Amino acid sequence: MRNESYWKKRNLREVIYLGWQILMGMPKTIFFNLHYLGIKGLKMPILCSYKVKLVKPYGRVIIDSNYRFGMIKLGFTASEMYDNSKLSFIWINDGVIKFKGNAGIRNGVSIRNYGKLVLGDEFHISSPSVIICYKGISFGKDVLIGWNCEFTDGDAHKIYALQDKQCTTTNVDREIVIGNHVWFGANSKIYKGVHIGDNIVVAGGSIIVKSIKGNNQVIGGFPTKVLKSDINWRV
Repeated sequence: MRNESYWKKRNLREVIYLGWQILMGMPKTIFFNLHYLGIKGLKMPILCSYKVKLVKPYGRVIIDSNYRFGMIKLGFTASEMYDNSKLSFIWINDGVIKFKGNAGIRNGVSIRNYGKLVLGDEFHISSPSVIICYKGISFGKDVLIGWNCEFTDGDAHKIYALQDKQCTTTNVDREIVIGNHVWFGANSKIYKGVHIGDNIVVAGGSIIVKSIKGNNQVIGGFPTKVLKSDINWRV
């Protein structure tokens, strides 16, 4: 069993590394805050690491909470079970992204938003996960997302009936709504129209295309079903 000295040294290294990432990313941090938040951005509520790629810094960013320095962290690398140091955090926003409190979005995550994306307080997502929002995706409070997960409320490409001269779209975008205190296991895929309740664990590797009613459950598989009921979870 590793002794206390090991953990103190490890924690010190992580603090130093975090400080280095903050320092290296300060030009992007300053730009991001002033660009999206104006004069309020001087409080630096959003920290960007140097790994952040602002591919399309358009649209709007709203913080629906009291501003605190560094309450939202974008693109930071952490000591996890995989090496994401060579990846980048991709930011594409041509809609509205609302933060309702603290958020930690790891390096290697991609966010592509053209609609309205809402991230509740204590939102945390690991890399290399992807969020693609065309219409609306909403996450409640205390959501934890494991690595390599995917959320998309649309199909990217349109499908039309063969004889439809008006080219009426048959595969419309449909909102995703995630409740409070939800944990998504690694490699989970959540697709358009899905609603998930409160205090839910989504088993790793699940592919969810339909909503499952109820709270306090472990759900998963494909097709998705309730695996356990009357549960709670914590980190």
